[in-house]
Amino acid sequence: MGIAVQLQPGCKELETSASITHHRIDLPRGQQVLADVLRRKPRARLAIDDNGEGWSAQAMENLVLAHKHEGISRPVVLELLKAKLERLVAPR
Repeated sequence: MGIAVQLQPGCKELETSASITHHRIDLPRGQQVLADVLRRKPRARLAIDDNGEGWSAQAMENLVLAHKHEGISRPVVLELLKAKLERLVAPR
């Protein structure tokens, strides 16, 4: 089952993808994701990663930095994820 199936109705409109498969492995993930964003030009985006390497200051606004072992289960990370998702689906 894809992640989009598990999302709440307002979030289902957001496209989810694993951009790392489309780019060079020798680049930091932040740069790989940026290249994917520039290629696909999504209306909105949010990345969850456990590696902050290669993320520009501008991209950090669209990144939730997860714990390397606990992922998004840490309360502070989960709250940040919720806040950023709410910002993405809020009417403009």
